Amino acid sequence: MAKRAAATTPTSETALLGLVNDIYAAPLDPELWPGVIRRIVDGARGASGQLVSPSERALTNLWVPHGFGHQEMAPYAAYYHEVDVWTQGIAAQKLPPCTVLTGEQMVDDRTFFDSEYYNDFLKQNGFERLVACFVATGEQGDLPRTSLSVYRPPGAEPFDQASVDFLSAVVPHVRRAVQLHWHIADLRQRADTAVEVLDHLSTGVVLVDEDAHPLFLNRAAEHIVQRSDGIAVAAGTLVAMRPGETATLSRIVDEAIHPLIAGNRAHACTAVVTRRDSRLPYRVTAIPLRGDRSFRTGHGRAAAIVFIADAPASFATGVSTLTMVFGLTRAEARLVEELASGRPLKTAASELGISVNTAHAQLSAVFQKTDTHRQAELLQLVGALAGSDVAD
Repeated sequence: MAKRAAATTPTSETALLGLVNDIYAAPLDPELWPGVIRRIVDGARGASGQLVSPSERALTNLWVPHGFGHQEMAPYAAYYHEVDVWTQGIAAQKLPPCTVLTGEQMVDDRTFFDSEYYNDFLKQNGFERLVACFVATGEQGDLPRTSLSVYRPPGAEPFDQASVDFLSAVVPHVRRAVQLHWHIADLRQRADTAVEVLDHLSTGVVLVDEDAHPLFLNRAAEHIVQRSDGIAVAAGTLVAMRPGETATLSRIVDEAIHPLIAGNRAHACTAVVTRRDSRLPYRVTAIPLRGDRSFRTGHGRAAAIVFIADAPASFATGVSTLTMVFGLTRAEARLVEELASGRPLKTAASELGISVNTAHAQLSAVFQKTDTHRQAELLQLVGALAGSDVAD
């Protein structure tokens, strides 16, 4: 670990405001976190420090060290966290989040200097003095246990009240920034998952914005437009091989984006588009996405989703696509399959071994998720996704 003298210049108000600004910028640009922690360490007049915020849901933890790295922390993760008298001391006091303490306030000197933790780990790696806090205790549910720590090496003076006051001033901002960090990370992970789901569909999927401009094409859709096999993207919009079909394609997308203007309400708008060869045409279906049902992939807010599929398909394909896009549960998808096969709701409930009341509740949930209002409307949507006509 790098041994360097602690800074002695007090942090000015201007510098503190600049630091706070960067703290809030770090969730949007995680590459700023190392610089933020370095400045916090300097402001507290320390030699090293770290922000630690583990998460079971994310692929990586938020760990930002300054002045040391994995080599020093590997033994801690493997064993010494179990005998960490600092953490044990602060946890035992059950203080509110963002309460800053020095190491001397966490554990008495005799216990500390006699401990295995100090003699076999801290001293060996150049840690002796500490000022720190739990940014979050992990008990409130909004954040995992998150800590911010600043260290000084063996032989250094303990941290004074000025260091405690400085850390106390910035920690509430760090807490809110960590909350933002995990919220943004969660959104990004959901977006990545959404893209992965869409890429597994054999049906072409295009998300369009309110101006009908494509925001995202899954792999199947990219393959279709790259071949210019009846459908392409030109001048920022979907076009067909024939001018008349381009007009129809534009109309159904526009009706999906503005269903109330078109006199529809969440109906799937469908058109047939001729392909260049003699194969069966594409069936293109546009569905509105509004409000909290918008399908987010990190490419902007989609106003409609356009499916491009070969005309022949099965209801199972339609139900599978409906389930992926609208997030139906397994039970809801099974009910839709039964209804799509022509069974009345009461018969479908009997086949599934559920009560009619449960079937009604599941169907209501499906209506809400798909923004449909009648069984015939729902089955029309399934049929459109499957490339089959369904009588109203």
